[in-house]
Amino acid sequence: MEKQPLYQGQFVDAPRDPRLTVELVMIERPVGDHDAWGVTGAITRSESGPAEWVEGHTDPNYRDSDAEKIWTYLTDKGGGNGINYDAAFVWIAEAADAPDVIAIQDDHLAREGHPLGYSGGKVATPVNPKPQLTSEDPAEPSDRVQAEEPDSKDSCAGHRHVDMPFPIADVLSWQVIVELVRRHPADLWVMRTHPFEIYDCLSVRRLEKPWSVPTIALNRNGTHVKVDWFGDLGSFHENDLMSWGDPLEAPDPRDWLLELERLAGLRSPTQGLPASTPSSLSLRWISRFLSLQLGARDRWTAWTVDSADDDPYGCFEAIPGALTWVRSQTTQHPAYYVWFVGDARTRSAQFALSADGDLWSRDHRQVSLPAEHTSKGSITGLVARTSGLPLP
Repeated sequence: MEKQPLYQGQFVDAPRDPRLTVELVMIERPVGDHDAWGVTGAITRSESGPAEWVEGHTDPNYRDSDAEKIWTYLTDKGGGNGINYDAAFVWIAEAADAPDVIAIQDDHLAREGHPLGYSGGKVATPVNPKPQLTSEDPAEPSDRVQAEEPDSKDSCAGHRHVDMPFPIADVLSWQVIVELVRRHPADLWVMRTHPFEIYDCLSVRRLEKPWSVPTIALNRNGTHVKVDWFGDLGSFHENDLMSWGDPLEAPDPRDWLLELERLAGLRSPTQGLPASTPSSLSLRWISRFLSLQLGARDRWTAWTVDSADDDPYGCFEAIPGALTWVRSQTTQHPAYYVWFVGDARTRSAQFALSADGDLWSRDHRQVSLPAEHTSKGSITGLVARTSGLPLP
């Protein structure tokens, strides 16, 4: 049997295997018909060497561009837009393994389609469109300008893509997702997921069963959203794509939320926003905390883990109150109901929050967010009172 190459997705929640010292970025685009995707280009870079195109895998959009410039653009941006191109980031043992890893990913895309599993309407953006690069930014892909008009109501090609560094995407995606949860506080929960171990998503799922589909997945390596159907199975339809960059510049972001609810089969509230629940307060706390820390010296993020027994960063060990809570639960996969907040680089957890509205800190403090929150009180005030940290 032919030996498989050793590789690891860069966004997987586990420390990097020390044998993997070469980075590989694979550029993915629609190929053939618009429902098929494939690897159209790939770049490697070792810890001490320059970025280089993999032989035979120079992306047609960037064939006249320096590999180092494209590498810098894609890594700074954190990927593609998820609409007419994307990028997969993996670690490999040596550059010679790149063709085999590309073949594995190419085969996966040929079988599964869109990198995040989209199989809905056609994408109107042409395959390998002619680049519209400028001398000021030779690495910028053509889809940063206004995309073509979609050819069906299911297409997201007409949504404007917004480029941003990941720390900003992290904060803004939380703000978008929390507004949806505020409209359905008793029904929705959020997890951080990494489809194929190379994408980074905030995934909205049913509060009663967050380990299962349906999912509304906001990809933060880009601004694309995969929307599953949450409604009545009798009116089920295929997945849809949107861009969560759209509401950031919309005159009224609620229009985007209404469209998202329509595509997901979620009933829009008609009598104002429902009261916050313990679970929604935990999510709102995380969103506001990250917003307040944006631009601070310490870089913060939030994440979930699948199990207290599969915790590569020792989060439950660092915050034992969260572990005690998980052990006391009778539901399946109780760790899915815990969020950690901490250092974005080391995943050193400083806080843990549960779907019951519990807030634990690394210094062994515990707070009940529902008890601290008043019906008309601000979430900013709640964060200031309960975080124990000086805020900007």
